[in-house]
Amino acid sequence: KAGLGSWEADRERDEFEKSAAMYSRPGMEEVAPESLSALSSRFTAAGSEETTEEKAAKAGMHGRLTRSTQEWRPDKLLCRRFNVPDPFFGR
Repeated sequence: KAGLGSWEADRERDEFEKSAAMYSRPGMEEVAPESLSALSSRFTAAGSEETTEEKAAKAGMHGRLTRSTQEWRPDKLLCRRFNVPDPFFGR
């Protein structure tokens, strides 16, 4: 709590306690449904099916089955940070 006044520290602690209470296990029925759906969309089920790529990798069949390609475009900010021209400028 370095740099915080007494009032600010109390307010920070109160906000933290409210957040902790909202996401704690015993009171989950009190959490708004939209909060639960927002959190559940970030996680996958533990028993999810293996993909073909994962099965091939476990079997040691590396090659076309385990590789994929996708187009990647650097963000404008990334180009600026590294001082390189944006390769997709104007497209």
